[in-house]
Amino acid sequence: MGFLDNYIAASVGAGIVIFLESEYSAWRLFQRRQTLFFYVCQLAILSSAFFNGISAYAYFTPAAEIVPLYTINTIVEILMVVSYPTMILLRLRLIYHLRPLVLCAPMLQGILWLVLGIYQTKFALTKDQHFYRVAYILQLTGIVILMVQNVIIDVFFVMVARKNFSDVIHIRYVIAVNMMVITLQIASAVLTFIFFYIDNSALKAIPVIEPIKVRLEIMILAYIAESCRHNGFRKVHANFFGKNQLAYVHFLTHPSRNPLSKAEDPLLSLYERKTN
Repeated sequence: MGFLDNYIAASVGAGIVIFLESEYSAWRLFQRRQTLFFYVCQLAILSSAFFNGISAYAYFTPAAEIVPLYTINTIVEILMVVSYPTMILLRLRLIYHLRPLVLCAPMLQGILWLVLGIYQTKFALTKDQHFYRVAYILQLTGIVILMVQNVIIDVFFVMVARKNFSDVIHIRYVIAVNMMVITLQIASAVLTFIFFYIDNSALKAIPVIEPIKVRLEIMILAYIAESCRHNGFRKVHANFFGKNQLAYVHFLTHPSRNPLSKAEDPLLSLYERKTN
């Protein structure tokens, strides 16, 4: 086995470990599991792990049947490019008011990757260069749009957090980890463009970045939850917290089996002090 073979094999093992860590952290973090955020988080974890595994499987078994492999890969990619941006949008919604329509924006990415999967399958079956050129353009366009979208969301989150919550406990860790995620976003896109022109088979080494990004996002959520538990949000102005957001972040701080009263809820108390 060459270096690339060993690397991809190792990335599968690393992906499994990251997947288990992410699942464990998510189930501990989300005390209320009947929420959109929890379901989206689970989709992001599972889709990124499956994408890493399918990419390695396609690399080591080039003789695999084309239609089933490409169909499964397309479904997983659609779930991944929709769930991960939705996850970071929901995280942004913790500190900034977003209209519900904005949360639907990542679905447009899903349509693009669906069309991409169709053209990739057609090329794999027919070897028609027309399908290859269209798929090539769609994939590079999708990668750029996805990177720009995610980086904008992450940068905006950092700006809001730094401006309005700079003195909250753990917020520096939130910003630092968020900067790591931005770096991974850019690195993933740059490596994809480089490997497109150098060696297409090396593209299978990139998917391991996806579960790493999801794991870091859960780490960010854990820091936010820890800030809530330490009542850190009492120290700052509640410029972006309304009733909906307070109900939205309630799962981060209080177990569903032992709900707190309004007087005991630090975020609700903060909102009431702000409105009164």
